[in-house]
Amino acid sequence: SNSSLTAFNSYKHTDDVYTYTSGMLYFEIKTAYNTAITLAPTYGKAFLLQAIKMTGTGITSIGSSTMTGLHSLRKVTLPDSLTTLGDSAFYMSRGIVEISIPPSLVNIGTTSSGRAFSYLHSLREIIIPEGTTVLRGNTFENCYSLEKVTLPSTLTTIETNCFTCCYSMVKYDIPSSVTTLGTYSFGSNYSLAEFTTPPLVTAIPDGLFYGCNGIRTIIFHSGITSIHTTGIKNLQSLEEIVNLSSITISNLNMDMGTSMYSIKTFNVPNCTVSRFVCTGNSSVKSALHSFSFSASSTFSSATSPQIDISYTSFSATELNNLFTSLPTVTGKTIKITGSIGASTCNKTIATSKGWTVTG
Repeated sequence: SNSSLTAFNSYKHTDDVYTYTSGMLYFEIKTAYNTAITLAPTYGKAFLLQAIKMTGTGITSIGSSTMTGLHSLRKVTLPDSLTTLGDSAFYMSRGIVEISIPPSLVNIGTTSSGRAFSYLHSLREIIIPEGTTVLRGNTFENCYSLEKVTLPSTLTTIETNCFTCCYSMVKYDIPSSVTTLGTYSFGSNYSLAEFTTPPLVTAIPDGLFYGCNGIRTIIFHSGITSIHTTGIKNLQSLEEIVNLSSITISNLNMDMGTSMYSIKTFNVPNCTVSRFVCTGNSSVKSALHSFSFSASSTFSSATSPQIDISYTSFSATELNNLFTSLPTVTGKTIKITGSIGASTCNKTIATSKGWTVTG
């Protein structure tokens, strides 16, 4: 073996075992080829690194992008003294299978850019220490193989894109301490089957479940007071939103897209609705056949149609019931093109209340 001393944040290294001693890094060279490797400060040259182990009490932080692009790295053991991990610290070190995180590490990422562990394609499991309050944006973005995440009871915020493209995650156990979910924070989780919002979360942000085509059940807590227009959109397998009827929203504007194939009902009796879109398409009809709302709803949106239930499973009777429940308006449109009962329903029930019926 061979050894070398250098300041920690000066290089991206090619050696396979790192040990911290007396304020400096000691390098024990054990490469895949049992040869001494020149330190490589340039991004992308550290192809032979296999493992990193840091011990001692001197390391409290690891800077941003310090170990970016170590593609052959498989195992990382972080020191017990570590408190802060910089943005993109292990970004694109896609071969990492195992990371041992000490209880002292409570700052994973330092800005909303995050990406401390993003693009670790081989990582399967990780435990986030107690004391962590924020998971920064993109922290686990594109961790394709991630199957299990243990989140701490101290966590309050999951930022934008935090778990985007974690294709192998089936379920998240989000602690009750969480108050904020960022936009697209669980987007494109193809294997996600069920999601329960924590009780302190009041807002469903834009794209929260974007691309989660396998999700079948979303469970809301009654404290939800706002849902972004596209917070629930094009979820082809979504069959049920549990507790939807118990939430209260003063201005609900929902565009659920053109491929909500599996959802059967959307009943929000405590919500004042300004616009509602939930459709299938000419190839696949949506299973939707029931839509109800607060009597105070005026469908005030300037975007037409104010209601679009095209290519759905509403029968003529169900459409007539919906028409009956509509408020009297001026210049509003309901679109029913391609719905099962479109050709045989009684459209005059709606038109007599000022609605234009298309389809």
